[in-house]
Amino acid sequence: MTTSAGDDGGPSVVDQMLEIWRDVLEQGSIGLDASFFDLGGTSMQAVRVFTRITETFNVQLGLSALLEAPTPNELAAFVQAELENPTTDAIGHPGTSASSPWANLVPVSRGGERRPFFCVHGRGGNVLTFQRLARHLDDRPFYGLQAHGLLPGTHPDPSIEMMAARYCRAIRAVQPNGPYLLGGFSGGGVVAIEMARRFATTGDAVDLVVLLDTFCPGVNERPRSEQLRTLRQNLRSRGLRYSARYAGDMVASRLDAWRGQGGPEPAGGVDLTEPFLAALDRFDLTRYDGSAVLFKAERLGATFPADNGWTPFIGGALEVIEAPGDHNSMFAEANVGTLASQLEAVLRRAELRGSERGE
Repeated sequence: MTTSAGDDGGPSVVDQMLEIWRDVLEQGSIGLDASFFDLGGTSMQAVRVFTRITETFNVQLGLSALLEAPTPNELAAFVQAELENPTTDAIGHPGTSASSPWANLVPVSRGGERRPFFCVHGRGGNVLTFQRLARHLDDRPFYGLQAHGLLPGTHPDPSIEMMAARYCRAIRAVQPNGPYLLGGFSGGGVVAIEMARRFATTGDAVDLVVLLDTFCPGVNERPRSEQLRTLRQNLRSRGLRYSARYAGDMVASRLDAWRGQGGPEPAGGVDLTEPFLAALDRFDLTRYDGSAVLFKAERLGATFPADNGWTPFIGGALEVIEAPGDHNSMFAEANVGTLASQLEAVLRRAELRGSERGE
């Protein structure tokens, strides 16, 4: 589908969309059906694309629209539909009601016959970062839970408890009953733990909670002396090669920060990092009786304990798996295939254990 020229005879929506993509992605030639993700687009660039869309068309789209419409042609059709009918109401579409579960539940990957995996956003709030991971999973629907406050007319939830309650309701729109497979990236893992606790209170089983490089609240507040002691122990136990790589990673991280490439990814032009971290600071973490798997990024984590501080708060089994990359690159193309294979293996084991229990 190609949108038509404007009523005034000016450039069509799709022509203007192509121009936006070429400017933001800095590529002189982009086809109508080229995928944003295949072109190497980043979340930072996605934010700029959507900011330009708002400026050009006076239309506000949630970043999750890019998962439904990843090409210039498809995204232009979204804009055209919103221009013609602002009440459009579909999953991930701009007209989705803020009170609808689809305002938070984003089908990153719909395909597959296996039980769906539900994964909570990181501190930035958006779920674009999950696209590569979902694409690599085998035969499994993948739903991202994006933060309230990304869509126009909505505001961030002020507490982890409110986020968890909202996301549990959203999940029931797809899977009314357990057992569930939950996860979260970075601080989203804390929300996933609280969701699992809430599901347990209603009698719904949670077969597994996956913590994607999530640090237990408070672990960053350990005294500096304790962090340095952990660093020395980790460097001694892992050998000279690891020590050299850690030093190189630290230099690269400082350079990236100096160039403005580090830090959390913004969420659709709305900075949700501060309210999320404030909610995390207020959250009173209690022990979760179920099982969890922590995927710990192998790089730049040497000042943290091997379990990222989770052992006292996980009543069931806690498995720690080292994943390639660092906190900000574990979903990069070079690393995500390995992470997806590791994740799919633990999800299948959890499903098997659940079936053996008759769930």
